[in-house]
Amino acid sequence: MACFPSLCVTIHDPCHITAPSCHHTLAMQGIMNYVILRPITTTIALITDIFGLYGQGRVDFGKSYVYLTATTNFSQVSLLSGRAFSF
Repeated sequence: MACFPSLCVTIHDPCHITAPSCHHTLAMQGIMNYVILRPITTTIALITDIFGLYGQGRVDFGKSYVYLTATTNFSQVSLLSGRAFSF
């Protein structure tokens, strides 16, 4: 398994889905994904808002709002799905 924040790719499942360590690993990957990406996306949002390139609430692919929202939502889904598998 090669993992970088929001780019986790699994070639094959090295552990069975019932293994507790695998559940813990999925949960930790989701948490770390969110913990790393959220401050980065917030900083980018702040900087782009200062320069008038954020476009909050508008679906404009020339602004950063759409891309940052998609990245944040993907990160949150990764976090929640990792937490769901840990129980």
